[in-house]
Amino acid sequence: MKKMTCMFLFACAAMISFAAADTPEARKAAADAYVKTFPAIKQLVDSTIEASMKSLPEEQRASSKKVLDEINWNLVETAMREAMVKIYTVDEINAITKFHASPEGKSIMQKTPEFMAAYMKPLAEEARRVVVKMIAESMAEVMSNVAIKMKPTSAATPTQTPALVAQPAATK
Repeated sequence: MKKMTCMFLFACAAMISFAAADTPEARKAAADAYVKTFPAIKQLVDSTIEASMKSLPEEQRASSKKVLDEINWNLVETAMREAMVKIYTVDEINAITKFHASPEGKSIMQKTPEFMAAYMKPLAEEARRVVVKMIAESMAEVMSNVAIKMKPTSAATPTQTPALVAQPAATK
């Protein structure tokens, strides 16, 4: 019995120490380690967008490239770290780091731009279809409301506008 009690207390102490390790400071350290093993976010976003831009006309590609060149990637990386610290536990950040450092994780990250480009085009086309449908429905509603407001009511009486007739200029 004494042995069981000691094991139980040890297990509880271990659980408390693991829970205590999940502090903002520990999360920040884990996020910093992740960023060091994760491929540069700029490279990932650049290659993803470039793969997606292949279907765009040349003039749109140039303007999209300009946008990418203007992005403050240090700000993006800082935001990513802060989001990780806020949302994930230390164990989750460590698992993400371990995954991205694995051969499978590296392979998946290399294929991510191609993967995203493959489904982004149909997604954009579907979003465009939905937006056009919503605009058409909205316009139909506006036109219906305008037609209702333009119907004469029984209490309304038509008014006549006097005709303007040009008068000859007076001579001196």
